[in-house]
Amino acid sequence: MSNPFLSGDPGIRPRRPMMALVLANTMLSTVPGISGAGPTPEATLLTPVLDAELVTTGAITSVPARPNTPTGCPTPAAITRSMVELTGLVPIHINAGLAHSPTVPCLDVYGSPGGDPREGDAVPQAARLFERGEMAGRLLSQQSDLLMLGECVPGGTTTALCVLRALGYEASVSSAFARNPLDLKGAICREVLARIDEIGAEEPLDILRAAGDPMIPVAAGIASTYSGDLILAGGTQMLAVAAVLKALGRRVPPLATTVYIRDDPTAGFAR
Repeated sequence: MSNPFLSGDPGIRPRRPMMALVLANTMLSTVPGISGAGPTPEATLLTPVLDAELVTTGAITSVPARPNTPTGCPTPAAITRSMVELTGLVPIHINAGLAHSPTVPCLDVYGSPGGDPREGDAVPQAARLFERGEMAGRLLSQQSDLLMLGECVPGGTTTALCVLRALGYEASVSSAFARNPLDLKGAICREVLARIDEIGAEEPLDILRAAGDPMIPVAAGIASTYSGDLILAGGTQMLAVAAVLKALGRRVPPLATTVYIRDDPTAGFAR
């Protein structure tokens, strides 16, 4: 059998693997042109709920919707669903702060949707969500020895960009759009960074409070306390989680992503 790992077999041989997906919203996804994770900007607020439904059941039945992006391409959740079917894993969903009630069972950390970081603190409960993520990490440690930790946050590449740059990285990020709206993301990020400088946010959790989305502190908290092997599964949003963990002096797990994100020239993922 050929090696399915393009970057090498990680050598992990788990006995009790588990997959967890952190779901959240940020109001940045409703800014026209920011997110392609839905047919309209407002509809992106429903995307995490529908993606979780698709990943769990294999279909979207709660609303008359097709799991497509504005370009007609299938949602990346279809890849995740394929992985679920191939491995037989039952996904665990974690509600970090959704705008709509989920249609599948979730572990709830009682967060709220992230706000627009240009207008005020995006995640006022960032420190508390990190602590609740730590609690979830301990819980998941009792149930598994390998955790694939993913996310679904429409607009989250823009919050990730803000967090990465606020932490000192010359970052760029990917997009659900075929043509990455780099100029729009950059303009928003400049506004957010100016506000961060104005309020003097320097510590990682303060930066998340000012500019992040609910997924990042929850995922970072889980990764901080999970006792087994952990892999961050996703794209540039998970780079923000890794950067926060590094800034906090915590373990930085390996990251698994797709070839098309790794090779996206606008994302600078390899850098």
